[in-house]
Amino acid sequence: MELEDLLARWRTDPSRHGEQLGRRLYTLAYRYIAKRVHDDAARDLAQATMVTALSEHEKFAGGSLQSWVNKIAYNKIRNHWRREQRERALLRDSSSELPAAQTTGVTRIDRQRKRRSLRRRVEALATPYRVVVDGYLRGHSPAEIATELGLVSGTVRVRLHRAITQLEAMATPR
Repeated sequence: MELEDLLARWRTDPSRHGEQLGRRLYTLAYRYIAKRVHDDAARDLAQATMVTALSEHEKFAGGSLQSWVNKIAYNKIRNHWRREQRERALLRDSSSELPAAQTTGVTRIDRQRKRRSLRRRVEALATPYRVVVDGYLRGHSPAEIATELGLVSGTVRVRLHRAITQLEAMATPR
């Protein structure tokens, strides 16, 4: 059965065709994603892609469903990479880090300690700032965060700047 036909059937009878469509979408997404990121992240991103494709199915206007799912997967991967880069940037301190191949157990423990410290600092922020930083760490742009929260993107950028300033101040030893 063609994927587009399965989607049409699912739209008319979700309980009967939902599981089959979900499996097919997950498989498509996983194949695309696994070529681009490590396996643990690939499973999570494939799941997120499937959920997005099913919840946003009314936006599919025709054409190749596989191409549409791949585009969703591409966006999930891009946001994943952005989130990782932002987290690394927030965790970076003034000392240079060793390349990944030269890291020791102590270095990895230090990174885990920094991540926990960052989480605690983010949790200590006032709610308007914490919500914006959470969205930023999930890989969303200020415009996407603004849309999600129903705010103007300028407000999100200002809150993000102030939150990062507060996080840096909390990280500086007194």
